[in-house]
This record gives sequence, structure tokens and C-alpha cells, in this order.
Amino acid sequence: MPDAVDSVLTTSLMKSLALLDHGLAIGDGDAVADATARLQSVEAAALELGAVSHWWTAALSGGLAKQLWEMSLHQQLPELAEDDVHHARWSSLRTDYIRRLRASDRASIELWPSQIQAVGRVLDADDDLVVALPTSAGKTRIAEMCILRSLASHQRVVYVTPLRALSAQVERDLSDTFVPLGFAVSSLYGSAGIEMEDSEVLGQADIVISTPEKLDFALRNDDSIIDDVGLVVLDEGHMLGPQEREVRYEALVQRLLSRADAAARRLVCLSALFPTPEEMEDLVAWLRQDQPGNPVHSTWRPTRQRFGVLRWGGSAARLEISLHDETPFVPRFVEAQEPPGGSRRRNSFPQGKQELTLAAAWTFAQQNQDVLVYCSLRKSVEALGKTISRCIRHGVLSPLVEPSARVRNAIVTGTEWLGVDHPAVECLNYGVALHHGGLPRPFLSEIEGLLRSRECPVVIASPTLAQGLNLSASVLLVPFVWRNGEVVPTTEFANVAGRAGRAYVDMEGLVVHVVWEDEPRRARRAVKTWEDLVASAKAPKVVSGILLLTWEVYQRIAKAAAIPLKEVVEYVAGNDSAWDIPQAKADELGLSVAEWERDIASLDSAVLALLDADTSAECLDEALTNVLQGSLFARQLSEKTPETQSLLAGFIAARAAHVWTNTSEQQRRGYHAAGVGLRAGNFLDEHLDTLVSLLLEAEAAVADMDVSAVAGPIVEFAELVLETAPFRAPRALPNRWQDALRGWIVGEPASEIVSLCDYGVDLLQEALSYRLPWAMEAVRVHALAMGVADAEKLAGIAPLAVETGTANRSSMLLLSSGLESRAAAFVAIDSTAATFGDRTEMMQWLDSDAVKLAETDESWPTPGSRHQWIAYRERARANRLGRWRRMAQSIEVVWESAPPSPGQRVVLEPSASPGEWLVLTPTYDRLGVTTADIAHEHREIVSVQVSQDGEAVEVEYFGRVSR
Repeated sequence: MPDAVDSVLTTSLMKSLALLDHGLAIGDGDAVADATARLQSVEAAALELGAVSHWWTAALSGGLAKQLWEMSLHQQLPELAEDDVHHARWSSLRTDYIRRLRASDRASIELWPSQIQAVGRVLDADDDLVVALPTSAGKTRIAEMCILRSLASHQRVVYVTPLRALSAQVERDLSDTFVPLGFAVSSLYGSAGIEMEDSEVLGQADIVISTPEKLDFALRNDDSIIDDVGLVVLDEGHMLGPQEREVRYEALVQRLLSRADAAARRLVCLSALFPTPEEMEDLVAWLRQDQPGNPVHSTWRPTRQRFGVLRWGGSAARLEISLHDETPFVPRFVEAQEPPGGSRRRNSFPQGKQELTLAAAWTFAQQNQDVLVYCSLRKSVEALGKTISRCIRHGVLSPLVEPSARVRNAIVTGTEWLGVDHPAVECLNYGVALHHGGLPRPFLSEIEGLLRSRECPVVIASPTLAQGLNLSASVLLVPFVWRNGEVVPTTEFANVAGRAGRAYVDMEGLVVHVVWEDEPRRARRAVKTWEDLVASAKAPKVVSGILLLTWEVYQRIAKAAAIPLKEVVEYVAGNDSAWDIPQAKADELGLSVAEWERDIASLDSAVLALLDADTSAECLDEALTNVLQGSLFARQLSEKTPETQSLLAGFIAARAAHVWTNTSEQQRRGYHAAGVGLRAGNFLDEHLDTLVSLLLEAEAAVADMDVSAVAGPIVEFAELVLETAPFRAPRALPNRWQDALRGWIVGEPASEIVSLCDYGVDLLQEALSYRLPWAMEAVRVHALAMGVADAEKLAGIAPLAVETGTANRSSMLLLSSGLESRAAAFVAIDSTAATFGDRTEMMQWLDSDAVKLAETDESWPTPGSRHQWIAYRERARANRLGRWRRMAQSIEVVWESAPPSPGQRVVLEPSASPGEWLVLTPTYDRLGVTTADIAHEHREIVSVQVSQDGEAVEVEYFGRVSR
């Protein structure tokens, strides 16, 4: 092909693409249509001239251009009717929203096929949505558009996430989108209690991200706090079940649906693990309260999934991938290798399933693939980490990458909590991140940051990472599919498998099972187990946790009493002791007394959450029937046999009657506010004066800045409450836990606290930082309900001290507002002699000359925590100064010929000459130049057009006011 033909076709193609980009950027359908027509012309010319490469490029580009415009937010995100009272505000926010997404590091200007069904329903604020999309298929974008609609109506939003790690991620994502639009985004997560500052956030912020526990506790004590909330987003809505937190989540949703103002509040429920529409009819009917309408359901994914097996064959591992009816393979994907000279190792590598898994991970990583290794047990994560360190010492594996600055920061944080020799810390040096729920939350936050930035090619994780975090990898390796003698649940596997495949990067995601078994029959059995798991992996039907829990307790009582199922209701109705179980009977049933009490407490909490405390005993049955009507419990109970319906309904009524018989209205109000059941409530009543006195003593010591006097009453309080459900931690308290709590309160280093006793991290994060503050807040609100003397003096400072691990009020505020390092908080407060007592004063301190001067020292607050301080300051500043504005600038231009027509759209692009900008047509024909200073970043330019006098161009920006 002659060079001239190539040049003309290529130039025409590039001009067409430039025009397409311009049209998509500003939402100009005529420009897009013109660009598409030009591409078609190039396609026709290339066909006539026999230019095959140019024809393919133009043909594909033309088809993609048409689809991209049709799927763009400009086209798909609808406008409100002009006579709608919120039309102008919606139109303005819609424009700014699209502009903000376009200005992202990865511009998002179009919707995916999975989102199209939902976008047409965004504007109807009365349309409650149940969104069932696969992992990474765009659920959050749907939630964003619903949030935008609510904000356009001057209504606030609450976004509920059941996991703290997910809350932090959602806060980052929503802040990135909505803070530039002028809306405050705040988070509430931690224990079930709620402090004064939390109440202010929940009652004032435009968008609040909250765990169910925080929202539930707040509503129990002030249900008016969400009166002006127009939208509640329920993320991971499938997380309903018989466990304590799942039951409370379901009761929370039911209470939201039962409110008198429920019709004025939209619900949007999201999940990647909802089943088919036919299998979730009762769930949809429950959340929509029987209003007609279907769920938003799609199986479309941004990447295809391929499943395979890596099978060891003596000297090499064969990789087989299932592809329709065929099985392509790589015969020697991993080959045995001898250890290098000088190594202490004598046998070849790999040996055993763990080493084969690592060999495969290294092979994929060296092919520039991100690898996620899924471990069915938490302890397996660190076991693989130790194997990595051993293999690297032996020379059979090498570090994948050099640690980046962010990785080194994570190592410092990990060392602060775990010590330098911990596998999770050591493996970061090799380019491998370990993640499981037993690691400290500040360290996990650093790890999750590395996962988002993809600075560790290999990630080894337990199931907790699959629960909600937006993490994907090109390859998912599954070495083990068994847990405690059983194959992992198909629901868990389906969720984990959904992580394979990176949107915008991969066409396919690989899910590979590692098989080491060398005996043929065992190997065949392992492969068959894998194939069965893959075939059965699907989302289950969502079942009412209250129903499951009720049935479980019902059956246990029948077994414990050795009576037929049909006699249980009569048995418990006339026998108060039937609700208790001796240890011997618990042993026979294969559970502990603690588990029994926990489940009864969960059942009580649900009953108390749903019934008004002033309901009379005579009206109890009727009230219970009414409050459960339309609930998920009632809907799924109706699917049972008439006899089962009668028995379980009678059983719930009997438990409610038992609670009412043994309590006063005032007690029930207190139990409800505290979120506890009858047993825990009775315990609080018995010890209430003592518990309140201990909290007052602790808070007085904080107020007096007497650090040494704070720990004593808190430890004494903990000794009383931590053995009572629901405040009892799942794992038994270890020896020396009191020493750990005492050291934690007075500010001893976290690594020393963790090393004091077995399972030190679990002790801190579950028992001390979650259960104990919950107990403290439960005592406070119950004491207020009961009118205990001086209870109104409790300010919620003691639980905040336990959550944050400090007795200094100013440090508490820093740590509770998002600073991840205790060491940074302590030094920052001490070195500036700070004494602020609320968030307003804290923000003034952050802007003070003392802090600004201290920040000039690049090792302040400490060398290891400097990065955490900077991240914290940037988040605080973004929330206060992050709003973007529409701005304009007039720039004089030296035209190279006659000026274009006034109002004509043009493009500004940087010139190769420093300080010079080119003025171009949308097809990149040169019109003129300017040497004016551009007021904002290039990507913040949203429109450029010729001025009316023809001497300049008018540039419109959408971006930050101060840079």
C-alpha cells in the first residue's frame, strides 16, 4: 500500500476518533454521529483500496463508537420531567456527576449491560430496588445514581454495610464521587454503641456510611434521627442468617419497613449473591412491601470465568482449563527444580500442595498476572506465608518485586502491631500480601490499600476478603476446598470465584484448583469434588435468619427435654426453666451453654426490636402477629406446613410472653435501647448501680486526665460483663486478658499488648474493641431508661477509650475520626500540648500554626506513622475543601487564519513548546495558539468555545477551587 494512502487513511481515522472523544466528553450527540459517519467513510475507502488493517480498525471503531454513545451516561441517565419541582437541581447535579466521573483517573462515561435495567428506574424515588448482579458488575454505580436522585430531592442518604472493611472502602468511593459535588460523606463504624459525635454525623451528614450495629443502636435510642433520610442502601443484602449479627440485621430492616414513614424512604438492596428472580420472590416482596416490580437481575460480567485444574504428575504440573466441551492444557506449566548450590534444602521443589500452589502463583505472577490464593481456613494463610519465607531462604523462590514506598509503610504499620517476624509482615518484602480477619484493622487497612493499588502481585486470603471487598485478580488459585471435614459452602465458593477477572484488564479470569494427590484414585476423587463444587456453585435462596434461629432453638428444646416437636410450645409456655439448659444437656446436643445463651439473646433482641415496650400482655399475640405481617419471617413461614406454622408462631409468642411476664415496661424500654435480651437485661438490672458507678469513675478519670486511674474501673467493669451474652466474645478470654486491657487503655504499644496473651489480636478487636464498648453503651442507655441516679452524666467517653486504646480525650477524637495509628495520635497530641474536647475544636487544632509547624518535620509525628498522618490529613481536608466548582476563563488566542465563528466549539491541548497551548478543531485541525496561563488542570476542562468577539476562547472548568 502506498505511503500516501496509508497516511490519508490513518489521518482520517485519527481525526474521527478525536471528534468521537470530544463528543463523548461534552455529551454532543451530533459530534458523535459525525464521528461515526467519518469512521464509516474510512471503512468504505479502506475496503475499496484493499487496506485490510485500516478496514478492520475503522469497522471495529465505528461499531464501538455507536455502542459507546448509546451506553453513555449522557444517553442513559434520564432527566426529570420539566414540571418536576426538582428538575433544575437534578439536571445540574446530573451534569456535574457525569463530569466528575469523566475526570477520574479512569474515566467512567458509560454504563455496562448489567446496569441498563436499573438506570431507567433511578428517577422513581418510590421504586425500591433489589439489585442482583455478579461480583464486579457495577452494583455501586447503580447505588450512586440512586443516591444522586435522593440528594436532588434535598434528602439525606444512609448506606449500610455489614463489614467494617467494606464501610471504609465505600466511604472512599462515595467521597471521591460526591464530595466534589458538594456533599458531606461520613462513616460510622465500630462497636454497637453510639457517641455524641456519631449522633451528630448520623443526623446531619448528607451521606452516612454505617454498620448495621451503629444504625440499629442509634435508632433504638432516637428513631427520629433518620426522619429526613430519603434513601437507605443495604449493601451485601444477602447476609441474613441465624447468626447473631445476621439476625440483628434482619430485625433492623424489618423495623425500617415497619416505620410509619417507611413509604417516604426508598430502599435499595445490593448483593452479588442473590439467586434467580424466581428464587427471591419473597425477598423482593418483603423489601418492596408487595408493591409490583421486579428485581434488577443480570448475569453479565465484565470478564468471562474459566475453571481449571493444576495437577501434579511427578516431575511437572499440568494445567487444564475447561472451555465449553474442550480441555486445552499446558503440559508442563510448573516443572520440578533442584535447589541452587549452597542451599540447605536437599529435595526438589515443589514438595506438597502448599509448595505447588506457590510455584503456580509465582509462574502466573511472572506472566504479569495478579494472583489471589484462596484459603478455606484462616490458619492456612499464615502457614502459606511461613512456607514462602522458607522457600525464599532455600533459594527455590525469589522475591517478586522490590518493596515500594507504600509497601514499606505497610511493613512499618505491621511491625508496630505484630513485630517484624510475623509472616504477614515478612511476606510484604517479597511482594506477597496476607489477609485474614485475625490481623489488626490498621494493618489490614494498609494491606487493602496495597490491593487497590496492585502493588503486591500475589495475595493470600481467607474467606473474609471475599465478603464485600472490591478485589479481583486475573487468577484465583484454590488449593483447599475442605474445611473441618466438609466441602466449603457453595455460596462462599461462588462469591470467591467471582473475584477472578479484572474489569478493563482481563478478557477472562481463571479459577484453578491445585491437586497434589499422587495416587490416581485420590487424584480422581479430588478432581471430582472440585467439578461438583464448580457445578453447584450458585447463590442460595435468602432465608429469614429469624426463622432459621427460631426453628433451631425450637428443635434444641425438644431434644433437650426429650419431647415430641408438637409438644414444645405447651412445654415452654408452662415451664420457665425450659429456656435454660444445663451443661450436661448442652454437651449431648453438641453445643455450649454460651452458644445456647447467645441464640436466646438474639431471639429476644429481635422480639424486643419489633414490639413496642408498652404493648400490654393481653394484646401481645395480636401485636406480634401484626408486626410480623409482611416480614420475611412470616412470608417464609407461610411456605411451611400448617402445623409447622402454628408451632413456630406459637413458639415466638411463648417467648415474647415469657419476656413480658418477667419485665416491666420500663425494663423493656431499657433492654430495647441497649439491644439485649432477657438474660442480659436481668444481669444489667442486678448490677446496674455498680456498672454505672464504674463507668462514672472511669469517665471522671479521663476528665481529670488521670490516665493511671482510668484502667482500674474499666477492667473491673469488663470482668463483670464479658461472661454474659451477648457481650461474651466467641472465643474464651485468654489468660492475662486483664493485663492486656489495662495496657491498652494506658497506651502501651500495640505489639506488646498483642504478645501478652494467645490470640491477642482477636482479644483486642472482638472482645475489647467491639463487645466491651457495646456493653458500656448498653449500660448507659439502659440506666437512662431506668432513671438511675447520675446516669445522665455518662457521656460515652469510657467506651471510646476502649475502642481507641487511650485514656486521653484528644487522642480518642483523633483515632475515632479516622487516624489509623495510636503512636501518631499520642505524639501529635503530646508535642503540640493539645487539649481539644470535641470535633469542632479538633478541626481548629488541625488548622493551627502549631500543627502546621510540626508538619514541616518530615518525621513527625513519628517516622513510621508519617504516611498515616498525611493520609488522615488529606481525607480531612478533602471533606472540608473538596467541593468542585464550575469556573470560567477567557483566554486570548493568536489565530493562524481567520477566527472561527463565535460560539464554535474548539479543543485546547498542550503544545510541545513549554508554556504554549494549541487551539484545535474537534478533529484536531490547528486553528491557533495561546500562551496564557491555564487556570486549572487540563482534565478539568469541560468545554471550550470561541468568544463572541472572536479574539479569545471561553474555557469552562469543573474542578477544585484551590490547587
